[in-house]
This record gives sequence, C-alpha cells and structure tokens, in this order.
Amino acid sequence: MPPRPSATPTPGPSPSQSKHPVGDALYNWCRGQERPPAEIFTQQELLSSGLIPSNNLHILLEATSYLVARRLFKIHDIKGQTGVGWELVEEAAAANYGGLNTDEQMVYASIESSGTAGIWTKTIKAKSGVHSKVLDRVYKSLEQKGLIKPMKSVKHPQRKMYIRAGLTPSEEATGGTWFNDGRLDIGMIEAVTDAIEAYCSFQSWKEAQDDSEDDFVEQHKRKQPHDGFDEEGKGKTKKLENGRMAEMNAKPRKQPRYHPHSPGYQAYPTLHHISNELMEKKITQLAIPNNAILQVLDVMVYDDKLFRVARDARADETPDDPDSNQIWMYRCFTTPLDLGQRRMREKRMRDGHGAALRAQELEDIGRGGFSEVPCLSCPVFEICGNGGPVNVKTCQYLGPWRAKMEEADADARDPWPQLKKKTQPPVKAS
Repeated sequence: MPPRPSATPTPGPSPSQSKHPVGDALYNWCRGQERPPAEIFTQQELLSSGLIPSNNLHILLEATSYLVARRLFKIHDIKGQTGVGWELVEEAAAANYGGLNTDEQMVYASIESSGTAGIWTKTIKAKSGVHSKVLDRVYKSLEQKGLIKPMKSVKHPQRKMYIRAGLTPSEEATGGTWFNDGRLDIGMIEAVTDAIEAYCSFQSWKEAQDDSEDDFVEQHKRKQPHDGFDEEGKGKTKKLENGRMAEMNAKPRKQPRYHPHSPGYQAYPTLHHISNELMEKKITQLAIPNNAILQVLDVMVYDDKLFRVARDARADETPDDPDSNQIWMYRCFTTPLDLGQRRMREKRMRDGHGAALRAQELEDIGRGGFSEVPCLSCPVFEICGNGGPVNVKTCQYLGPWRAKMEEADADARDPWPQLKKKTQPPVKAS
C-alpha cells in the first residue's frame, strides 16, 4: 500500500503538463466502469485494472498523484478501512481550475466540495486562511468567470453563502417547493390548497337528483304585497329604483343538494389523483413533486379541511404505508355548495363587506341570545333604514320575532299555566 499523503496536494501542474501514460490509461479505465457519482475507487480496485506494471505501488502512487494534480482525482478517506480512496472527476469540472491562481483554486475547491448545500464565507475563510480583502477579490473573480454564484439559505438567511455555478441548492437550503427566494410563498400555497379542497369536495359527494323544481321555487319564493310593502303611518314605501327590490322578489335559483357516498366507498382521491389534477389544472407554472403535495395534505388534515381514509393497495399501486400495504384517500366533509358559499363570504370579508363580516361573527358566536334578533341575520339589512324601502315599521321579521319573545317571557313567568287554572268556587247566597 502506498504511503498516505500528509495533506491534499497543492494545486499542481496545469493540464498542459507532461503526460503520464499509466495515469491517463487509469483515468480512462475508471471512466469506463460507469460507477455512480462520488463513488470511491480503492487501491485494490485500481490494481485490479491490470494497468499498473507488476502491481508496483510506487507506479500507482505516481499515477494517482498525477491525476490529483490535474484535478481529475479527489482523495477521500474510506470509512472502516485504513488508507485512502480516489473519486473520479469529470474533465469538464477539472478544466475549471485552469487559469486560476493559488487563492482562487483553494476557494473554488472549498465551494465545490460543499456540493448543493453551499458554504458560508466564514467557513471558507477558516479553511483557506486567506485574508478577508483577498477573499472579496477572489469571490468577484470567480463570479465573473461563471464558476460560483451566491445563494440564500432558509435556515441561515443572514449568512453570505456561495455554491458552484450550475448546481441547484438542496431543499434543506432553499426550503423546498413552497419557498421562493428564501421566503415562504403564501400565495402559491393558498392556490394549491384551494384547488385540492375543491377537487376533494366534488369527489367526496354526489349530487342528488330532484325533479320537484317547480315545487321548490313555489315554496321558497317571496310573497309580495299587492302594492309594495304594507302601509303603516304616513305614505307608502316606494320600491327601489336601482333594481334591488326586483332581486328581492325574484324567484330563487334552486341550489343543488349533495349526499355522501355509501359506507365503504373506495374512490376518494389519492395522492396520485390529486397530483394529476394539479398538473392538468396548471395551478403553478412549475411541477409540484409528490412529497411537497403530501406536506400540504398533512396540513389540511391537521386543519380538519380533509379527512384521511385508508384502503388496501392494489397490485399496480405503491402503498403509502408499506407496513400495512395501504393507500391513503382524502375525503372532504364540506359539500361543494357550502365550500363555494364559504369562499364567497371570505372574499366579501376581504373586500370589507359589512354583511359578510356580520355573518362570520354570528357563525363564530353561534345561535342564542342577542344573535336571535332578526336584524343580525336579515337578508336585506343593507337597505334597511328610516325612510328607506325597508324599515322598522314595514319589517316582516320583527313582528313574529317580538310575538315569539313575548310568548317565551310569559312561559318563563308562568311555566305551567294549565296546572294553575282552577275553577272559582260558587258564591253563597246571602
């Protein structure tokens, strides 16, 4: 075994140096092995190539040193073994060192060795021992030559880091699909979440077939007095001239009704279906990997927007849970109608619509108490006011509500009136 070098050789001769026939033949042999990237060749493997005369270790050392000097080999320790190994470097990558001075080669070697994780400038300074002012010139020179580029890390946003040009930073550094330029892309997450929820909602419910549309409209249409609103006090209430009254008296559109699928239903969307749906709808310009979609699904399950259901994996499917051989399906408990109404209310709330804000407040506090006042849930609250087409005197809801409240108050004062009704005793004649 050749003696282990005390340190990585300093930048040696340029690629234009004198050739080494054994070294060049050994390099071509390593390329022909079609090994995975970053695979380490051991001393025994290089000797087995049959290119080292009489397996002479001194010739092997000369050949590997020649390749290391030309940056075609990198020296590595071998875990669990004594000695070193060599990593094959492509000629195009090795050519990047051509024309670099000693400082530039050391800095570039540090950045290149960091791979897709990138490297902090403070770490480069500690490894190279180069002065800060010199490093600034080296960084600028390497950037101008197109060999390195700055990068941002989600974990360390304040650090100045570099990565080899042509490499894409790892997900650990960039944060993955849901980050853009080191920041969480809230807009893209919301768009993808809304698309997933809508798709799962439509797949989780079946629309009911109802032929009694005429009866539905007849039962729900608003009854209009013969000449507008009932007259009370001075004058009659005039109809709105802007068409709002026409909308109030128009026939309501029949809303679809949905029924849940029968128990044991196994056609709820899976990760594969959801991924295909997002791709077909082109929610984003970039393809979203399945592991990123799975992250969103986990959050939606946690937020109770979706419910995860398991079924046995089929022969052509890869199970989500290999231990139990099961596929995860995703069910939405919100019907498409309710989902559309909720999103419309959220949009109106974002626009500052008073009625939408009031409806959300009522939903948050629930029914009971002051929320029972019909004004808080009145469909024409926005056009109600003194002198308007709708007011306290012409309101069709206040009267029944007030009568109901008076009846409830009477029951509270006298809960068992039927038990307290007694016949008056006859009056004796004097």
